[in-house]
Amino acid sequence: MIVCVAVFIKSLMKHRKTAKTVSHLTTSLLLMTLIQLLTNVIFLIMPMSVVLASAGFFIEGSANLANTLVSMITYHGLIEMLSILYSVVPYRKYCVRKLFCMKDSQTVFVAPKITVSLSGPPVI
Repeated sequence: MIVCVAVFIKSLMKHRKTAKTVSHLTTSLLLMTLIQLLTNVIFLIMPMSVVLASAGFFIEGSANLANTLVSMITYHGLIEMLSILYSVVPYRKYCVRKLFCMKDSQTVFVAPKITVSLSGPPVI
């Protein structure tokens, strides 16, 4: 996975030098890819590596550390979901409004009045 992300970032940087502008969506996609990579490394790969190393090398007194790291692995789904919610702008705005008890901006829709005449098409 890390190799795939590295190849993706390398190709993006290569095309970035040839293109005059990089769109906002491309930058956002790159940022979310890096955030998901870091989330996977911090909450999955590193804890599992330490747990497996402590079990494989029979390190004494590592049970508390292993339990802490396994609980850290269980938080991966929550952190991943929150990062995805933050990356989608409508969800981010909704969550910020609910978190800070902001009222929704109320939009008033006015329907046009339609009159029907017998002599021709409807007039709006």
